[in-house]
Amino acid sequence: GMYIFLEAEKYQVLSHEDRPGSRWAEPGPPTSVRGVLVVRDGHHHLRGLAHDGLVPDASCLGNPSLEGRGPAQHLGRHEQPVQPRGSELSALSAAEQQEGSGLRERGHLPRGVSGPGRGKARALHRVQGVSGGEGEGEPEGLHLGGRGQPAGRGMRFGELGKLVVPSLAKSLRRMSSSKATTAAVSLNTDKLNYDGSLSFGVLEEVVGGWAFLEKTKTKDILARLPEGCSVVVTKELEMPAETIRSLPKTVKLICEAGTGYNNIHCEAAKERGIAVCNVPEYSTDAVATMVMTFVLSLSCSLAQQQRKLWGAGGANRAAWASLSGLRHFELAGKYIGLIGGRGAIGSRVADMARAFGMRVLVSSRSDRPIAGAEVVSIDELLARSDFVSVHCPLNDETRGSIGRDAFALMKQSAYFINTARGAIVNEGDLCDALAHGEIAGAGIDVQVKEPPEEDSPLYKLAQTHSLLLTPHIGWQRIESRQRLIDSVAENIRSFLAGNPINLCN
Repeated sequence: GMYIFLEAEKYQVLSHEDRPGSRWAEPGPPTSVRGVLVVRDGHHHLRGLAHDGLVPDASCLGNPSLEGRGPAQHLGRHEQPVQPRGSELSALSAAEQQEGSGLRERGHLPRGVSGPGRGKARALHRVQGVSGGEGEGEPEGLHLGGRGQPAGRGMRFGELGKLVVPSLAKSLRRMSSSKATTAAVSLNTDKLNYDGSLSFGVLEEVVGGWAFLEKTKTKDILARLPEGCSVVVTKELEMPAETIRSLPKTVKLICEAGTGYNNIHCEAAKERGIAVCNVPEYSTDAVATMVMTFVLSLSCSLAQQQRKLWGAGGANRAAWASLSGLRHFELAGKYIGLIGGRGAIGSRVADMARAFGMRVLVSSRSDRPIAGAEVVSIDELLARSDFVSVHCPLNDETRGSIGRDAFALMKQSAYFINTARGAIVNEGDLCDALAHGEIAGAGIDVQVKEPPEEDSPLYKLAQTHSLLLTPHIGWQRIESRQRLIDSVAENIRSFLAGNPINLCN
């Protein structure tokens, strides 16, 4: 979609209605931006400036004529103009205005509007050389008129449309069908901005002309990449060698919006002269907190306690009488073993665990001492730990490396935690160990296939055993996701400046 801002200095924006929960502030001075014309899927929609109140969250339906055959669509009923809270609408520099750059919005867009999200500082597609001339006709499907004249000095959409829409029609159609101006594309954007809460403005400040695409499959990558694209941002999307070898010649950088980059064939990219980078440490605190959430929950059988209280038919008050044999113990003095625990996340988990009085064991390729931790072999770590947590990357050496033999070494009272990569663990062996009571329980935030198949035994074990199963949410805290976007922008900025960082190939 494209966001086209309509400017008409002598008109004012009025609120649709005054209601509880509205995002409107007290009456304030008029602004210079009147509305948003969204071109999406071949249809045109006129949107208001706020996410609840200016215009209903739908197309301006009805006939565009001024006879009032369509539903009433007007800007408001207030005597004085009001401005959306948090919406900072300001003109660009005089030089940019001379180039026809338009305006930049720093407020919120309505839910459902196609684009990168409702965050602030979002750059707009710009229309150059558009005047208020007549004679080109109104775009098909665009309805700006309607009944109802707002009180005060406001205007109807129909009147605004008469001023600016005719000369925009051909330019809008030309821009919406052209890919030539897109310099960068983000694939699987919905995995990052699934709730519409992130700001992508920092990306648009680094590179002008973005396409934010959702739900992309590997087989569709080549068809979806715009012509002339030089930067590709991916999120957990498989990019095999054959796909990379067929990328447009203009592609110079692939940036994985995450830490793991095993989904990208780095060697094929290197052969093509395409740099690959990742974001190593954006979710350190978030994932470490997820590990400790598992530790705390497992130590008091939290999920099982909850299931017991509700029972099969509703509230079970009798379950308050006792723990019914469920485990419930303190963490002080217990051992947590960190496989590959020298990295940022493992080190943060160690800090948090020590705050609870836990003792830390670390296994790694190096036997260098670690302050506050005991460095041991992986076999010793498995045998001594009360909690075993995985923090190594997924590669050919680690894939499937934790299986039946590893679980056999663990204490029967120990718990297994994985927030790294699902394929590091042999899932079948883990399910067997849980089902047969070889280990006490597990906390699994990552799986071999996400989501697991419908018949995966993980689902049943999560209902009947001490298994905490979560849908790869460790990295998804809102602060972590915004930090990820900001870090991707820094990767791109550094690459364009000739000083690439976080290179993987």
